[in-house]
Amino acid sequence: MTDSPIHILLVEDETLIREALASLLALEGDLEVVAQVGDGRAAVEAACEHRPDLAVMDVKMPVLDGITAAEELAREAVCPVVLLTAFSDADLVSRAAEAGVLAYVTKPFGPSDLAPALAV
Repeated sequence: MTDSPIHILLVEDETLIREALASLLALEGDLEVVAQVGDGRAAVEAACEHRPDLAVMDVKMPVLDGITAAEELAREAVCPVVLLTAFSDADLVSRAAEAGVLAYVTKPFGPSDLAPALAV
């Protein structure tokens, strides 16, 4: 455990999933969700405002998809991104890698799946 928590921006367009993720992350003593938003454009804006240590973001979202948002955050060196998605096709994984994301975690996942990705 660290002396200060890792600040997380949580980005998920499905409200119930976002709330469940926030609850899951709250169980980890060294993580703190500093903002929650529901689309990629709002994610970029919230990341620039809050300067989190990490963004945990869905791929398929309205306004701006998660990979494009991750590209913007990487280009501006705002924060690293872990993508969460139900989609694992090779094109999306390749786009995510090119965007510079730290990890690509497929749904469904549990704490034992998510924790290693966040620890990296």
